[in-house]
Parts: sequence; structure tokens; C-alpha cells
Amino acid sequence: MTRSAIVLAGGRGLRLGGTSKADITRGGMSLLERLSRELAQCGCNNRVCVGPESIAIPPGMTRTCEEPAEGGPVAGIVWGMDALGLLEKPSGTVAVLSVDAPGAASAAPRLFEALEGNPDADAAMLVDREGRYHHLIAVYRARALTKRIRALATSMPADSAPWFAGVRDMAAKHLVSEFDIVEVAEQDTSLPESRDIDTPADLRAWNARLGE
Repeated sequence: MTRSAIVLAGGRGLRLGGTSKADITRGGMSLLERLSRELAQCGCNNRVCVGPESIAIPPGMTRTCEEPAEGGPVAGIVWGMDALGLLEKPSGTVAVLSVDAPGAASAAPRLFEALEGNPDADAAMLVDREGRYHHLIAVYRARALTKRIRALATSMPADSAPWFAGVRDMAAKHLVSEFDIVEVAEQDTSLPESRDIDTPADLRAWNARLGE
């Protein structure tokens, strides 16, 4: 089964002083490069980053951005699906990860295996120790995702092309509200896979985890 990946990197990093999270470098690699390599290792040959042109895109990954920019996570997923060609020819499974969660890639192999092992499910999603679902640390069946995007697009007329331009300013939970989801438990580690980098304290915690 074909595996693809969408990495969302459109955040402005305001609580980090406007830092581009995708370009934060640790261990000689940016967070985006580290995530891209780990996704490649679990079989994602098609990888796209959704973010501004200022982001340094690593080899083997392409870039796109929703128009207009800053349309929220659902818009990022939709434009990523389009860039991968999955809106017109949906096939296989697609990981959706946020670049500011460095531990997300360690969950990707388990997420792919969980979804591919449950043919009736629409998605496999990380669930943390508090029972929260992480819609941006998940693997989706491309056909289910495309079907839902088309349904949303018809209910939100766009003022201009492309046909999916009106799907924006929406929380990811609305995209998957009708999905059959396989729960994948977060690994019991000192720094949770779901912990993102929002503040200087978060960055210090990840620095310690990476030995820097």
C-alpha cells in the first residue's frame, strides 16, 4: 500500500519570537529535515511540506501553501492532498503531522501499521495519556479523506478556483467527525510524542531530550 505524508509548517511561532519552527536546527538537522528523513524510513516516498516559501525544504520533499496563507490546519491538509495528487486519484494512506511535534515521527510506523491492519477504518490517530486525540499526529486513508474534503467543499462555496479553496478556517476535528478511528496509544516516555514546541520551555525540554 502506498504511503504518503503531509507535514504542516504554517504556524508563525509567535510565542517563540516569530521563529520558524520548521527551521529550528538540532543535531545538525532542522526539525523539518529530521521529520522528512524519519517519514522516508517508514516508507513515505511522497512527502510534502505545507508552509511559506521561506522554509528550507530538504531533499526528497516538495512544498506547497494554501492560498491565501494561514488558512488553518484543514486548509493545510487539503492543499497538501492536492500537491500529492490525492484529491484526484486517492490511494493508499497518508500521514498528517505537525512539524512542531518532534516526537510525532516515532509514532508514524505504529499509526501506519494500525490503519493498514484495519481495512474498515478511516484513520489511525495518536491518543495521549489523558485520552486526547491528536488529529495532526495521525494516518488517514486517502479515499476517506478525499471524500470528506469534497463534501466540505460543496457546503462551503469558494469565490474562486480551485474547487477546494473554500475549505479553510476550520479545526481538524471537524474534518474527521464521521471517521472510524483506530486509537494508537502514546508511548510511555519521559517526553510525550505529542508534546509540541510552542514556548521556550518546550524548546528547552526537547533540547534536553536531544542532548543539546
